[in-house]
Amino acid sequence: MKKSTTSGNVSSSLILKRKYNEFEVQEMFSPHDHCLPMSFTVKLNDWWCDCGHFQALRLPCHHVIIVCSFSHVDLTSYIHLVYSLYNINKAYEIQFYPVKNKEYWSTNTGPNFIPDPNIHRRVWERLPTNRIHIEMDQPNPIPTDEVNVHIVEMKDIIGEIILIVSNLLLYPIF
Repeated sequence: MKKSTTSGNVSSSLILKRKYNEFEVQEMFSPHDHCLPMSFTVKLNDWWCDCGHFQALRLPCHHVIIVCSFSHVDLTSYIHLVYSLYNINKAYEIQFYPVKNKEYWSTNTGPNFIPDPNIHRRVWERLPTNRIHIEMDQPNPIPTDEVNVHIVEMKDIIGEIILIVSNLLLYPIF
């Protein structure tokens, strides 16, 4: 709801068609959304909006929120009863008891899903890329002899640093 009310600030005008009790909400161009101006028809009596969100979820979309605020109509009257606290509590009032012994579990009577091994991609394979590969994309493997030499040199340097720090702690200069 909060998202709908904040996105409702993009509307520029509201036109009332008294003959059919319809409202037309025209949206301005929004540079953040990169969408062109559009107009949506809202019929409050029929619970209808052209965007389709109002019919699908039975919750007011931001076009309906704009119309309700313009008409000084209570917005909560356009929230379906399914979302009421009474119905939510009613749905969860039945206690669920887990079946502890696996022998009492019912067997699956539906179809078994057997994946096609010819279509299945192996986990260690990467997906193919569509871009052009150049020399920079090819890895330059470092010979293992050079890596081992670098590791030995680093161990010697770390050993010397530890020796210097321990001598400073044992024999302070000051």
